[in-house]
Amino acid sequence: MSADCLDRIRPIFAALFNVPAGSVGPATSQQDLAAWDSLGHLNLVLELEQEFGISLAPEEVERMSDVATIVSVIEAARP
Repeated sequence: MSADCLDRIRPIFAALFNVPAGSVGPATSQQDLAAWDSLGHLNLVLELEQEFGISLAPEEVERMSDVATIVSVIEAARP
């Protein structure tokens, strides 16, 4: 897992879900954050696509239920 990728994801989570950036780690999942509902997930995907300059397939978006998976999906999608 890339520390750089995680460091770029943390402030996005902090802004979207109103949590301290330092509390976001690889094990953070949808069950941990009440605001990470379906609308929150859509906003998260849009922010991640913009931050990393990528476009995620629906299958990838569906798999993204925790930070570790998000990092692996982003790293695989980056050019």
